[in-house]
Amino acid sequence: MKHIASCSFGKDSLAMLLKILELGLPLDEVVYCDIRFNEKSLSGETPEMAAWIPQAEKILKEKFNITVKRISSKWTFKSHFYRVKRKGNHIGDNYGFPYVVVAWCNSRLKLEPMNKYIKQILKSGESVTEYIGIAKDEPKRLERYKELETEKHKYVTLADFNITELEAMEICRKHNLLSPIYQSSFRGGCWFCPKQSLKQLKWLYSKHPELWQILKDMERDSHNTFKPNMTLSDLEERFKQETKMEIKEVTIPACAEHQGLYSVKVKLQWICPVYHKERGEIKTVRSYDGSQVLFCDGWKNSCGHVDYYCDVRKEAKENGLNTNKIGGEK
Repeated sequence: MKHIASCSFGKDSLAMLLKILELGLPLDEVVYCDIRFNEKSLSGETPEMAAWIPQAEKILKEKFNITVKRISSKWTFKSHFYRVKRKGNHIGDNYGFPYVVVAWCNSRLKLEPMNKYIKQILKSGESVTEYIGIAKDEPKRLERYKELETEKHKYVTLADFNITELEAMEICRKHNLLSPIYQSSFRGGCWFCPKQSLKQLKWLYSKHPELWQILKDMERDSHNTFKPNMTLSDLEERFKQETKMEIKEVTIPACAEHQGLYSVKVKLQWICPVYHKERGEIKTVRSYDGSQVLFCDGWKNSCGHVDYYCDVRKEAKENGLNTNKIGGEK
């Protein structure tokens, strides 16, 4: 029996790996499927995730002596996008963008190379237990994998240890293995994925316009739009309208060591940067620096995300709404 951990470097698969190590479960390999946009340097991962993965690999090596094995498809997203269809609908056209349902990018770029790798092991006569990061609050995914399980190929998931997605995030945070992608998103995955929510696509549009433009340019060569009956230009116009939402000015501590004296007024888009829901009602609160108290603004978000002042100061520096100097952290 060969035991393999499938690792995407997202919170769930890393939490699964950390649980394996904590419990001393058998583990022979950790495998990462490296999805590429093109044959050159552009990864399928968002830039934040692409930069994070080598750091995570280093931590795994230094802390746990784990080396991650990389596999990949013979296809890149771009090469399969421009592949000509020989059967089915739209014969003679490029494959174009994947459909939201039964997306070819998932089967060709991720599942196919992993399944091929597993089959090679099975052909050698060994059976396989694959550890995968599916939390207990993902019932549909769990059900799909139960249907795929065979006598020779078994699955162990986070759900087997009664772990939720939020708990997985905390497990990773404790080991300094939480990707920075979760500071702005609750989702990892490829930046060209058609299954992304509109909130996630809005994040891509605002944070990585160069990647957004690549998709817009490719849409001209696709027989279908990126989202059903909605072009990327349609989405762009929608996002522009949404960004005109309410902006509020709040008074916050100018720095961590404010001595009860130093505050600053900043303008913020009144939307949670993580869950993209409206921020809470502003109230006057006390911020303590030792025995020194500063009266300033505070709010409680209904989504549950806490806006720490250090994060708000960073957001205010970067959102383009503030021209005043905002103190840094000491």
